[in-house]
Amino acid sequence: MAYLRERKKEVDIDFSLKDIWQALFKAADEFDWEIEEKDENANRLTIDTAQTLTSYGSKLKVELSPINEKQTRMVIYGETPYNHNFNSGIWTDC
Repeated sequence: MAYLRERKKEVDIDFSLKDIWQALFKAADEFDWEIEEKDENANRLTIDTAQTLTSYGSKLKVELSPINEKQTRMVIYGETPYNHNFNSGIWTDC
């Protein structure tokens, strides 16, 4: 049986919000990811990553906020299908 596994990661990056915003689009293009939603006013993206033979596709929700002119806080929420049949025990880390 498959389940949905969710994770959240928050990082502070030593680049401007504008630079990070542009880099996200370049990364999505490079990896053939689909940008499902974008809100330039709120600095939010929803990205669907590609599924491969060895991995599930994921949905990434990215939120950017400026700390100052040269630093940005990025919060990434990831949702990945999880197949309990291929793992021993119960997955409990959210």
